[in-house]
Parts: sequence; C-alpha cells; structure tokens
Amino acid sequence: SESFNMAPTKPAEIHAGRAGGMHRQALRLLQSLLLAACLLGSDGAYLAALRSPTNRLSCSHIAARASDTTRLQQTIMQQEGGKLAKASLLEEALESLPQEQRYESVLNQLLAKAKGNKAIVKQGLELVAEMNERRLVLTPASLKVLLDAVVRTGDVPLLFSSLGLARQNGACRVFGGPQAQLPARPPTNNGGAGLPQLPEDTRGAEIGTATTLLAALAGAFALELADLIDAILPEWLIPGDVQSPPPQVVAGALGLGWAYDRYAQRGELFSTISRGLGRLLDRDMKREATVDSAAFLAAYLLGLPSFPYTPSAARALDMLQEVGEQMQSQLQPPARLLDRLLIWQLAPVVVEGQVYDEILLSETQLPLQTLRAARRKEATVGVDTTQGDWTADDDELRVRWAYGEARRLMTRFKGVRERLQQQMAAGVSVGDCVCLVEEDMRSQWSAV
Repeated sequence: SESFNMAPTKPAEIHAGRAGGMHRQALRLLQSLLLAACLLGSDGAYLAALRSPTNRLSCSHIAARASDTTRLQQTIMQQEGGKLAKASLLEEALESLPQEQRYESVLNQLLAKAKGNKAIVKQGLELVAEMNERRLVLTPASLKVLLDAVVRTGDVPLLFSSLGLARQNGACRVFGGPQAQLPARPPTNNGGAGLPQLPEDTRGAEIGTATTLLAALAGAFALELADLIDAILPEWLIPGDVQSPPPQVVAGALGLGWAYDRYAQRGELFSTISRGLGRLLDRDMKREATVDSAAFLAAYLLGLPSFPYTPSAARALDMLQEVGEQMQSQLQPPARLLDRLLIWQLAPVVVEGQVYDEILLSETQLPLQTLRAARRKEATVGVDTTQGDWTADDDELRVRWAYGEARRLMTRFKGVRERLQQQMAAGVSVGDCVCLVEEDMRSQWSAV
C-alpha cells in the first residue's frame, strides 16, 4: 500500500457484516490484483483505480473484480513476451522431470556452447562431479557430448580428468579396466624364444626408391619439354641446343629394367617402388580407419588418454609428463606406463599386418624411438623406464613382448575393433566411438 500511496482502510469498513474467513480471502484477492497491476504497467484503468486516494475497495468490489483475473493473465502473456507465465511453465516442466534428466539437460546445453572453451568445459566437469555425489547416472548421450567438448580443447590432463569422473560414474567402465591387465615380462635367459618377430619395416628404402624414380622421370620430361621450346626461348635462359633422350629410349630402358627385375629379382625392385609410390601418393581411407581403430581401441583399453590421437614418440612422452602421476595412481597395478605406451604404438602394426599382409601406414620403429627418447628425458618426464624389471639391454626383447601383447589384445577384441573401424570410416566423433566401445564391451560381459 505504501508504493501506491493508498489511504488506510478503516477496520470498521472492512469488518462490517463479514466473517473472519471472508476478510482473509478479500485480502488475498487484493494482493493478487495489486501484483497484477504492478506487472501489467500499461493497464491505465486498474492503476488509476488503485492509486486513487479516495478509493475504497469493499469486499463486494473485490469479489466483482475476481472475475477479471483471467483477462489479467491473458494480458500479462501478451505484455513483455509473457515472461512471467512462461517462467512458471518452465519451472513446472523442470520440476516434473526426474533429477537425472534435469542435470543432463543443463550439462548438454552448457557443453554445446563450449566450442573449445576450457572454462565452460570445467564447469561441465563440476556438474558431473556433483552427479557422482548424488549417484546420478551419466547417459551415453551426455557422455558423448562431454568427451567431444573435452577433446575439442586439446587438453590431455582435462581429458584424463573427465574420463576419471565418467569412470566413477560408471559410464566409462572399460577405460583402463581389468581386461588390459599386463602380464609379467618373459625371462631373458632364453633369448625371447616364443615371442613374435616384428614385420620388417622397409619404409626408408621404399620412399627413397620411389623418389629417385619420380625425380628421374621428371628430369626426362623437363629435358623433353626444353628440347621442344628451346627455339623460342631467349639465349640467356637456355644457352645452346638442348638434346633430350628420345622417348623410345626412355621407354625401352624402363621395359628392360622391369624385365630384369621380374625374372632376375622376382619383382622385388618394382614392388618396392610400388609401395613407395603408394606411401607418397595414395591415400586409402579404409586403411587409415583400420589403423586408427586399432590405436584407439588399444589406448582406451589400456587407460591411456591419448586414444583420440595418432601414436607418436613425442605425444607419448608429453602425455607422461602431463598426467603420468595421475595415471600411476588411478590405473590398476601394475601400471607400467611405458609398457602400455609400447602396446598402444604396436597395435596398428598388428592389425595392418593381419588385414593387408604389409605395413604401409603404421610404424614398426616407433616403440624403439620412444624407449630411447624416454631414457634421454627420464628426469624431466618423470617415468621409470625400468618398470617391469626391464633394462636398456632388453629394448628389442621388450618391443617384441609388447608386439605379442598388442596382438593378443587385438585378437581378443577383434569384433569391437571392426565395428569401431566402420564407425570411424563413417566419420563419427570421439564421443561416439567411446560409447560404441562401452556398449559392445558391456554386452559381452552381460552375455558371459
């Protein structure tokens, strides 16, 4: 009443001939009309009536006005975009949802606008932590949105934290689970008997031979072109006549070389050239999906947050430097981080050799490079290169052991990897791949 400067209502006028219950009802209606008038703002008739100093609203007047409540609500919906009514409807809708769906809705909307913003992603992780405290389940759809948002930041520690929270929630049970338990190292007194040999890597020879052939053909073509146009070019640009070998001579030399290689060398030279040209010029998307699916699955099973990335020595050591301590404490013992990295790097070699019988995309020398780099940076990276009772003299044996473990892992989960390969070839996101692995592995466990 103070804000509208209304004259005080006399008690006798209010209480005359009315029971106590009627007074309370009249006051509630009066408050409702006052609130509606405040929100309405532009309804001049109501505001003028309420502001008049001589106005006296009896209970009969209030009862008559009660029928106008519907009109007031409709007017409020039209004024200011109906914010009050819509807000109440939104609150009612949210309150009717289960608590899990409320959290999921807020989390998805928050992360949808992150677009690589670490601050927003960290807010999403806080929501997931709160869900864990309240024992609310993270759905596959929310897990996908969460991981895609984290991967977009490119922050490996943040990714490992999100996977840890999702694992506590029960949404990422496969990540670093018992299915990738590392066995003890083999004895060294038998020279590694029983361990498989790695495929031979002729990458350098193949690329070098193919590059030499391309350079020779390009030189012959350049001479032939210069021979054709030297008559119209200025003397200072090409002095004298240019004599190029006849095309018949070039073609004949190539034919003789092919025949010699075919019958004397069993086609080894031209096979090397073909593989080298394939490395330089060809891009097989299906083959890439095959190799990537092996690396993704191995890293995820082993509990390495590097699963969205292509294996490399530099990335592996950077990951150990950033989250090595957290991984050491959270993975099931024995952690043996360096051995896990070697298995991850060799999984693509295993699968590419099994599917294509030759190695073009994966790198067989990468594990040895990682071991040597880890020893050089052992103090700064903070990794123990001797974990698992290995020594520097055991590097080749250690790589062969890791190759055998990668082959065992990829053979055991061949079906999951093949389905993952199909999804990757279709261009799905990292979150989709994680959800596929989790669902497939959960189905296998439930079937046992």
